[in-house]
Amino acid sequence: MTIQTNMVAALQQLNGREMLINTETADEFLAGLTRFASTDRAEAATLEATSREALCMTYGIDDRPEGDGRKPFVYQDGIAVIPVHGTLINRFSSSWGFVTGYNFLRRQLNLVLDDEDVDSFIFDVNTPGGEASGCFEFAREVLASRRVKPSLSMVDALMASGGMAIGGATTKVYAIPSARIGSIGVYRQHISIEGALKDAGVKITFAQAGEHKTDGQPYKDLPDSVLRDWTADVNKTWDDFIALVADCRDLSPDEVRATQARIYRADEALALGLINAVKTTTEAVPAFVAEMAGDDTPDDEEDDDMDAKTKGSEATSGIDYEKIGAMISGGIATAMTTVFATQGRATAIKDHGKAKGQVALAAKLTANDKISEAEAIEIIDAAASAAASAKPAGKVGGKSGKPAKVAEIVEPEDEDDEDGEGDEGDEGDEDEAEQARTARRRDRVDTTNHLDQAMGKNKREQIGGGTGEDAPLKGAAAESASLLGDYAAHTGTDFRKKP
Repeated sequence: MTIQTNMVAALQQLNGREMLINTETADEFLAGLTRFASTDRAEAATLEATSREALCMTYGIDDRPEGDGRKPFVYQDGIAVIPVHGTLINRFSSSWGFVTGYNFLRRQLNLVLDDEDVDSFIFDVNTPGGEASGCFEFAREVLASRRVKPSLSMVDALMASGGMAIGGATTKVYAIPSARIGSIGVYRQHISIEGALKDAGVKITFAQAGEHKTDGQPYKDLPDSVLRDWTADVNKTWDDFIALVADCRDLSPDEVRATQARIYRADEALALGLINAVKTTTEAVPAFVAEMAGDDTPDDEEDDDMDAKTKGSEATSGIDYEKIGAMISGGIATAMTTVFATQGRATAIKDHGKAKGQVALAAKLTANDKISEAEAIEIIDAAASAAASAKPAGKVGGKSGKPAKVAEIVEPEDEDDEDGEGDEGDEGDEDEAEQARTARRRDRVDTTNHLDQAMGKNKREQIGGGTGEDAPLKGAAAESASLLGDYAAHTGTDFRKKP
């Protein structure tokens, strides 16, 4: 197909249909349609693989090769990631980076909701919008999914029109500071080439039955009467769009209508209640996990006593970052925090010879950008030396080495059991122990002081150097101590002890 033919095919997809896009993003939308029309379907597998790989790199996920238990969606440590990228179109079952189908999104959502390993999911949003057909129906499904599992839309860097309908339906919406959000509007476009045909000496005549049978054909100009009908239809769809956003973001229809399809900066969208927080991608995932761990319910609709704008402000400033750090060091978002590392540093640590035998530790060290490359390699070497002389200490995580879910990671094991003490009277105390475990799940906070237990007597100042409770560690030393403490707790190999 020639470029001109591709453009015509793309324009025909636009002509006469109700679209959820904005004039500011129309060029990007049309470019996606044009490329879609010109793409050889034999390239589909390559495009899908490339799109998935890019998504994994964004969130620091090490996606396993196909056939090795890889899930049909991007996943790690209880969190699934679904792309909402490029031009959004109806009845298309793939995501190629520059174009994503509602059928693809629906299938990914259903798979995520049915998977017991998944605790929450993220929509990675970067889209100018798309077709109205099929959009609102899917957005309502996303809204209903809040009652099943919590969800986050991470806007990096555009969530316009149809993207606002879908992204706004998740439990929380975060956006990077430079993001653009909004365009809550609808239009229906007519493309006429009547003048061009006339100049070329071409005249097209329709023999039709029914006054409106040829309405919207590009070969003739649109009559005023038809334009009035189309405008009425567009306003009805706009009413549906406004009602959807109002339900999703806990706003009144009048507040949504007042936006008049404007596109806002992230801080402006926050002030209007269209999003919950302004955060970088590196901040978003651990903050979301911590916020959800502290909630009794994943459904925003049950927070009726809190004003939407107040919620947005608190989501930005009310996070307890000490709690987030503790939860990260406990392993909740270990893989996700790898985005803190630069690609060069991460590659050096990963490719270090002894790192192959210390995969979990290497991942933790890579995730902590406050630990230098040299320090990380030194820690890995020490762990490898200790592991060589230590006995195997069992499996990491859940059954068969499977990563534990959020609730399982947050809940620390009874310390008496880890030390081999307190075995007597276990049967008589089962009820009391179960109540204690339930309380810990409810709190969703790792209360174990990894610093005091793990690093109090370490001689290296960069990694420890404190003296237990008398000199608590801070900053990079504290995070290093937590990482090494977790490694010892999970593997039974404690390379922090003096020779």
